[in-house]
Amino acid sequence: MKKIYVLLCFLLSFNLQTQAQDFMFWADYHSGQIFKYKLNAGEESQLFLSADITNPGSLIIDKESSTLYWTDRGENTIESYDLVNDVRTVLVDSSLVEPRGITLDKVNQKMYWVDLGTNKIQRANLDGTSIEDLITGGIVQEPHDIQLDIDAGKMYWTDRLADKIMRADLDGNNPETLINTGTSNLSFILLDIQKGVFYWGDTYNGRLSRATLDGSNVAVLNGQLSPGSPYRIEFNDARNRIFFSDISNGRIYSCDLDGLGVQIELVSTSSQPSPTGIAFYNAPTTNTQEFNVQPSSVKVFPNPSISIFNLDLEDDMLANLEQISIFNQEGKLVQRLNNLNNNIESIDLSGFPAGSYYLTVRYKDQTSATQTLIKLSTENSKRP
Repeated sequence: MKKIYVLLCFLLSFNLQTQAQDFMFWADYHSGQIFKYKLNAGEESQLFLSADITNPGSLIIDKESSTLYWTDRGENTIESYDLVNDVRTVLVDSSLVEPRGITLDKVNQKMYWVDLGTNKIQRANLDGTSIEDLITGGIVQEPHDIQLDIDAGKMYWTDRLADKIMRADLDGNNPETLINTGTSNLSFILLDIQKGVFYWGDTYNGRLSRATLDGSNVAVLNGQLSPGSPYRIEFNDARNRIFFSDISNGRIYSCDLDGLGVQIELVSTSSQPSPTGIAFYNAPTTNTQEFNVQPSSVKVFPNPSISIFNLDLEDDMLANLEQISIFNQEGKLVQRLNNLNNNIESIDLSGFPAGSYYLTVRYKDQTSATQTLIKLSTENSKRP
């Protein structure tokens, strides 16, 4: 059964330069949130999604359709988010126990994922239909991540209980063990098809390693990383560097393709930061555009405001309303309203600093809407 969420924004303004903006989306496992971070901008991460997310894991972006996909091992779902049209869709919400890594086959319009809870490798159409079991049990003990070599017709995966990196045909036939690592806590795997190699992380020993696609020429590139990293590994093509998350200290790092020159890219300010998935996205436009979308059922006035925001709730919305939450730019909950009975409700942000806040309205039918609130400083509110 699919659920579709429409994310309604009060004002979406894109002041785009002649070069596309390079964004990094990242998931925080403990807080149950997905953030968006503009690289090289010196800005803090912005909360992107939080409603009905419990433990997000792997992220991947289809750059052609500008669609973000992710697994949630708390909700046991696979979801997508259309970054252009602001549409969120639950693609798979049945039979999953602990979905982990996910990847896409755009040639055949398929998505592949591993389920650590059922010890399965599965695939489906990109809309979540026609689920297939490719490998079940037996040689798969605790699959953690999966990557594809479409041209060669192969899928690669890590198994953290068997301490192995394996591969098989895209239909699950002809499985083979490439590497017996002899270590636990194998994390994500990353294929570089052009160079004929793959990378993987060992979070127990803090190691980043590399081998050729047939499993030969194994090399430890960096064995001095902190325990908890490298967790998720991802290329950033624009900078020709590898990014990786550290689930223990709440940081995201980058290094060169030989595992050297490690530098901090992001430090999470969450109370219990645990960054997992990473995905990169370039805004696909070169012109200055402005889109104003007025929500159909949520009216906020005034907005911007220096303190008080009033919500005008229509009767049909009020009857189906579950709760309203306010988050700051760091993704921290600052206010929550429950048991709402009035058509006009007020939100008082007078005790909070100026900036952007995110109003998330959650309904009883499990749909949600998010809206940006702009809190002005007293100085900015004065008119000449």
